Amino acid sequence: MALTLFGVGSTVCAAGAVLKPDLTDTARQVQLIGAGGTALCGLAVWLLPPWRWVVHVGAMISIVMLGLLMGSSNAIGATPFFFLWPLVHLAYFARRAVVATGFAVLTTTVTVAVAVNPYATNRADTIIGTVLSVGLMTGLVMVMTARERELQAALARAADTDALTGVLNRRGLAPLVEALVARASAGDGTLAVVMVDLDHFKRFNDRHGHLVGDEALIRLAGALTAAARDGDHVARVGGEEFTVALPGADAGAAQAYADDVMRRLRDEDIAPDLRLTVSAGIATHGPDADTVHLLMRAADAALYRAKHAGRDRAVVALRDAA
Repeated sequence: MALTLFGVGSTVCAAGAVLKPDLTDTARQVQLIGAGGTALCGLAVWLLPPWRWVVHVGAMISIVMLGLLMGSSNAIGATPFFFLWPLVHLAYFARRAVVATGFAVLTTTVTVAVAVNPYATNRADTIIGTVLSVGLMTGLVMVMTARERELQAALARAADTDALTGVLNRRGLAPLVEALVARASAGDGTLAVVMVDLDHFKRFNDRHGHLVGDEALIRLAGALTAAARDGDHVARVGGEEFTVALPGADAGAAQAYADDVMRRLRDEDIAPDLRLTVSAGIATHGPDADTVHLLMRAADAALYRAKHAGRDRAVVALRDAA
């Protein structure tokens, strides 16, 4: 994008110097200087690492170059229109402070250029028209860009969130667990994973209906979230299956978390004589569970043991369960 901006700007300046026969010698020389300066900005963007400030500085230089053209040309023509290019580029890619700086440079440059140009007429109209028109377009692009980024963020959140319960889904949890396992493997803290399954959920749905079943899942997600600490990650990974990543927790802390969740569920009142229970499997990062796959498999094995031990309990994975 920036290379295109500088390339087209350089070409237009050079073409104008060649194709406009009525330009004064000074105006033609300044236009060629503008073409060369813009080309150098493009060369810097091409050769240097992708530092954002290089592009921003190049945009500021382009504004000044256009001001030199306005200040020296005996035929200003459409030059004010080209101020849109660097300002719109900044409005889309730069922070607001940088855009404000660019607009200040534009205002100063245009005012000085029109004031010193001996060929300019209707100076006030040229200054006000250029600054307001470019400013309004820049502001519009900033608003549209902010709206676009808000929509992108909302779509990203929706893609990573379970629609029914509001917690993460499997897609949202996966990269978080990978990062936590990598940190634990590097010796940066401990990690526990708790797999939770709502007991007899199919029978629950068949007896009470899917709406009550959905309410049970929402209540379970609420209990898991309420018991979690800042930095813990709760996700629904299947129909009635949830996984909770507990960074910084050992087996004892994970057991206490699971007990807290079960206590909270016992206090829930969904329907008369209806009590929610869960089974939970707990695994901690260690030599035999040092990858995401092994850690999850160990937690799943512990969950299986909890179910076969009578449900409504949490079981810690055996160290050789992986």
